[in-house]
Amino acid sequence: ALVEKSDAAEDVKFQAKTYLTQGIVLPLKLQRIVESAGNTIFAPLVVDGMAGEGKMTQLQRALRGVSGVLYVTVKESNAKIWPCIAEALKLTGVKDDDDVRLTMMEAFRKYKRETGKIPTIIVDDMHHALEKDNENTEAFLSNCSAAFDQGTFNSVFLGGGRVAEKIDDLNVPGLRARLEKADFVSHDP
Repeated sequence: ALVEKSDAAEDVKFQAKTYLTQGIVLPLKLQRIVESAGNTIFAPLVVDGMAGEGKMTQLQRALRGVSGVLYVTVKESNAKIWPCIAEALKLTGVKDDDDVRLTMMEAFRKYKRETGKIPTIIVDDMHHALEKDNENTEAFLSNCSAAFDQGTFNSVFLGGGRVAEKIDDLNVPGLRARLEKADFVSHDP
């Protein structure tokens, strides 16, 4: 169960909560994702932290065995968001970025229709796409913003360099106001 804390000092303590059964420490907002996986729509979330700190690793460990999660890694060598999503979806022979977008959206809708659960896309190293593929990244973020409004899928963006600020600089209607932000500090359980 999720516990809301209004007191800032108490919230800081709560953020350090350990998943004792798994030995995983996550920031509060990431804990909420794990605890509500597939059952709740939540605002798009950006988690900033140092590169190589273990954001994706810890999240994957915490979500082990949870279905409906698409893990995408944006590679520095190919920082285009749609090809990275195509790779995560194991798509072959796609014609263009719009095909990837349509296929992703249909896969998410189908999953939700068949399971009654809300899928989640987790994009690691989002800073690469924001630095090298602004136009397509902006289109992807617009999809994520609309998905929140429609309850289609959840989105989490992990990055190692001011990802929240870079997203704020883009022209994505409504995203800035609803974007949740969290900082990740590495913990060795």
